[in-house]
Amino acid sequence: MPDEQSKKVESLSQFIECLKSIHPSKDEIVVYRGHSDADYELKPGLFRKGNERLRGNEAEIFRDVEAARPMAFINDRTTLDKLVTMQHYNLPTRLLDVTSTPLTALYFAVTSRQENGLVQEKDGAVLVLTISKDINKFFDSDTVTCLANLVHLSEEDKDKILKLVKKNIFYLECVDSYIKIPDASRKEQISSEQDKGKRKKYEIIHAEYTEGYKKRSDNTRDNDFDDDFVKKQKKKRRDKFNKKKTTKHFIHFIRADKAYFQPKICPEDLLRVLLVKTRQCNSRIVAQAGAFLIFGLEDEIPQTNPSISVEKIVIPREKKNEIAQELSSLGIHESSLFPELEYYTRHVVDVYNNS
Repeated sequence: MPDEQSKKVESLSQFIECLKSIHPSKDEIVVYRGHSDADYELKPGLFRKGNERLRGNEAEIFRDVEAARPMAFINDRTTLDKLVTMQHYNLPTRLLDVTSTPLTALYFAVTSRQENGLVQEKDGAVLVLTISKDINKFFDSDTVTCLANLVHLSEEDKDKILKLVKKNIFYLECVDSYIKIPDASRKEQISSEQDKGKRKKYEIIHAEYTEGYKKRSDNTRDNDFDDDFVKKQKKKRRDKFNKKKTTKHFIHFIRADKAYFQPKICPEDLLRVLLVKTRQCNSRIVAQAGAFLIFGLEDEIPQTNPSISVEKIVIPREKKNEIAQELSSLGIHESSLFPELEYYTRHVVDVYNNS
């Protein structure tokens, strides 16, 4: 997870003042997530500690739930839609709820969490996520469709694809570092490379590179040639990845959502974490101004991810009830964020019992 900056607030007014210091650039957007436990990890439920068996059986669980209650998914068009529905009914998925409304996140931060029937009073936190717009996608994004359909793969197939992705990334890193080696010392540096895997890749790259510039009329290299070589290597590796048997099996599931999908998956995209604005297909998403982070093959946001930064606003446990009451007076309470009838009737009973 990216490094966090942390602040502490003890009242609603302090929280609002804290928000005033958030100034995203025109290329960024801000979303929020509330945790009743300040130490709670920024991970989807599927990837949390204790859910290892669920993660290992993700595909089977998805099919089991869909087969058992098909009418619950009758309005869902895609795998992403079905994941949102399952998340709505508390199934741990590769989605992580966020909101564009900070006071909604604050409500969840000050709401007591129960474990084994006991209320766990711990410091809460609102996480402020500043996200680059280039990873902000809509529900019909091809990359989002790819990440969502990872749910259909067995754990073995996901492991195979992850290995292929990492091999691809390693190769392209070797291409980038090879290009930077001066012509005069290239052969010497390749032969002296201590990492056998890297040396072998260098040798392959060198052979292709040399063959390429020998075909040029002036038999020389320049920046344009280097850029073109890198692009060709990326396309070659992408095409090779998409021809693998496991990848073809994966594409079969993607095409169930998008029949026109072309086999041009960028392998590194499968490691991404994206912010997704889904179809506003249930009242709870609308009430909570909800969106989701969707995770790919990695189970956490990389420390070095330049597209997501996180700031933590901590709420001391002893201030939770006071802030919750202030939020309620502003109309932010359980029944406003959970518009289903059962929550409203519970709210009405509380109001009349305490009036």
